[in-house]
Amino acid sequence: MIGTTVDYFQSKTVNLLRDCGMSDDVLATVDSSLKHQCDTLKQPLNLLSTRYKQDQLFDNHPLAVEPEAVVLGHRFESRSGATHSVYDSYQYVSVEATLRSLQANPEYVKLLVSDKCTPGLITDCWDGLLYKHHPVLSDTSKFAIAIQLFYDGMGKTNPLRGQSSMCNVGVFYFIVKNLPNVFNSCFSNVHLVSLCYAQDLKTYGFSAVLSNFVREMKQLTEHGFAGSFPVLGDCTVYVSLLQVAGDNLALNGLLGFIESFSVDYFCTMCTASQTDISASFMKQILICVQLLRTMKMLHVLQTVSVAGI
Repeated sequence: MIGTTVDYFQSKTVNLLRDCGMSDDVLATVDSSLKHQCDTLKQPLNLLSTRYKQDQLFDNHPLAVEPEAVVLGHRFESRSGATHSVYDSYQYVSVEATLRSLQANPEYVKLLVSDKCTPGLITDCWDGLLYKHHPVLSDTSKFAIAIQLFYDGMGKTNPLRGQSSMCNVGVFYFIVKNLPNVFNSCFSNVHLVSLCYAQDLKTYGFSAVLSNFVREMKQLTEHGFAGSFPVLGDCTVYVSLLQVAGDNLALNGLLGFIESFSVDYFCTMCTASQTDISASFMKQILICVQLLRTMKMLHVLQTVSVAGI
């Protein structure tokens, strides 16, 4: 399509000059120059034609943050009658490195420090009790960044549907809640944390894949990272995880609940059975019969999960 369009404009340009009475020498020069330029236009993605060129393009970008491969475990597999040693790993992108890169932009920092609260109106997590009682985010003496973590599964597109789940990937990403919501709806403000094979999640569990993230968040919450930033100057930036979000399937897997929705106790909010949800349709009814999940119940489930029961 691009080649046809370029050839059309090349021929129309030469014909227009000919109709205007241009000499053959001028037409030959123009045609030769256009042909040279059009050969470049016909290959607009030539700068990304190889893996090396793609890596160089992103590595040289001022906002680029290089991921690191983290090994989960070691196994052997047979291919073509031979046994090979395989290391299961996932890709992790440092939250601190991402935030340092973003805060190099003065306009981004101005949005971070903009006042988002409206007195007497609950518009976001900033106006809720969780934020107001948070040990780090509620401390006005510190410059703190709140992030929201997302988890979702991603499957490859295969029209024939053959082995559609073989290369499914688990994706962890985050947004910075300090930004106004209108900016967080843009993909450029959704930042990657980790990519891993879905099968590795089932084999090693979420704890193994999220261990680097948990370790880094503890460090950033307690000690933060220091630097010189536009607008802010020299300061220490603290980062804390405020929310975790995902769809029903993602949250059930992340919290260790049953991932099949055709059985009992499938909900992340309550312990209602299939019989209960067939007769109860209001949250107030679930509260009355004490079916809502509590923090005490969640701690028990975590203890059982850690014990391997």
